Amino acid sequence: MPLFMQPGHATVNGAMGLVTQSFQGVVFDLIADIESADYRALQFVLQLDLLDRRAAGLELGARWGREPSMIRFFGGVRWSEYEHQGSFDPDDPFRRDRMVRAGLGWTHVGELFVPVGLEGTLNRSNSNRPEYDTLSMSAALTASLPGQLTLSVLALLTTKSYVNDTDFARLVPGEEADNVSITYAELVHSIRSNLDGGVRLGWTSAETDIGSAYYQRFGLSFLFNYRPNHF
Repeated sequence: MPLFMQPGHATVNGAMGLVTQSFQGVVFDLIADIESADYRALQFVLQLDLLDRRAAGLELGARWGREPSMIRFFGGVRWSEYEHQGSFDPDDPFRRDRMVRAGLGWTHVGELFVPVGLEGTLNRSNSNRPEYDTLSMSAALTASLPGQLTLSVLALLTTKSYVNDTDFARLVPGEEADNVSITYAELVHSIRSNLDGGVRLGWTSAETDIGSAYYQRFGLSFLFNYRPNHF
């Protein structure tokens, strides 16, 4: 793997949420957010400036049930502008995206913690290259085992298809993060009251900086989680 230097950037994010009282067993929530990102590109990665953007989004959700099991449906829209990315349209020269998301999630909280989710995304743009559809499925499980052991399992599977065929769909650095599949299993053992140790076995499949081209990675990790004592 190449050496990585975190690029300089200035970002501003703001969000506001509203949750209603239960209405015939249904609780509604609304989330609005805005984002401004300005990347200070390193001289050898000038294309990071292409990620500069202004964005705003709205998400509306509805939740049923109460512990131990709850289900939530949601839908959202997002508008993004990229002032340094061209659209190849003289009458509309800079890239503008419109994204629509919808999905559902089910969560069980008890002796087992089990969240399951399904989400679909449609991204449309005034530039043909970044138009795509994605579908993501996620599931996780956390359970306590004998011998002060905790088992965690995660699966995130994503499929992405581009609306327009391009012989060489070069992505802007960072866009490939929209398309990744991850699975791992982790076993954690309590060593002391403020120290845990664990081992994780995982698999990743992710898009490279060329659209529809992927790499895979298998990993074995040893992890320690230290929590300072409270006085």
